[in-house]
Amino acid sequence: MRITVYNRQKSLGISTIPVKGIITGLLEGERSPRASAFSQISVSFVTDKEIRELNRRFHHTDGATDVLAFDLGREDGRAGASDKAGRWAKARAGSSDKAGRWAKARAGSSDKAGRVADIVVSADTAIRNSRLLNTTPRFESCLYVIHGMLHLLG
Repeated sequence: MRITVYNRQKSLGISTIPVKGIITGLLEGERSPRASAFSQISVSFVTDKEIRELNRRFHHTDGATDVLAFDLGREDGRAGASDKAGRWAKARAGSSDKAGRWAKARAGSSDKAGRVADIVVSADTAIRNSRLLNTTPRFESCLYVIHGMLHLLG
């Protein structure tokens, strides 16, 4: 299992160790065929602007959200990805920025074909909600990673 964390924003410092620990813990605790099928999961921390664009493009909802999760299906190209996730994968692979290079690099990088998923977290929303809920941005971000994983696990 490969877990990769990308920080595409500057408002919130991100530590990869807790993020990877959350995902590993959830997958180990789930003990289901769906959970054990994942071979690659990436988590991207982005701005409200970027998550709003993704939400509009893939969910036809014009607004920022806390987290988006995309089950991209199998690495070997077999069926499994939803139409939204398929469009997400194509959009990421065709992008000219760092994310596009990341998606292209990921395409053939695993030693066995398994499910690939992406979680996108809004750092801006975590900061804003932490003030409203009297928590910390790190706590909120961790909740959003859990929320995204629960979407992926069904």
